[in-house]
Amino acid sequence: MPTTTIPQVRFRTIDGVRIRYADSGNSYKPAVVLTSPCPESVCAFAPMWASLSGHARLFTVDLPGSGASERREDLLSARVMGEFLAQLIACADLGAPHIVAPDPGTAAAAWSGEADG
Repeated sequence: MPTTTIPQVRFRTIDGVRIRYADSGNSYKPAVVLTSPCPESVCAFAPMWASLSGHARLFTVDLPGSGASERREDLLSARVMGEFLAQLIACADLGAPHIVAPDPGTAAAAWSGEADG
């Protein structure tokens, strides 16, 4: 039976919003950003954390308004959340990551690439 490794969660403030995230911190490229599925949290990825972090840098986040991250009304549209996600990726120095974004993260991920131009 596979072991479950619960990622160490941390908090960080981006654009005035306190978010919860976990980062495997390794140097594998490219990084993989995982947004938490509704109604779960960053801990939803615990069953696969050890396996995946052996192949990629993992960065999982509770987007604003989900999990243990703060909610801010102006971030609840897909476009603005996408811009926030792009800013988070830049602040965390994740380069051009793969994004796995179920539920509310799907629309944000679609818009995150538009933030650059």
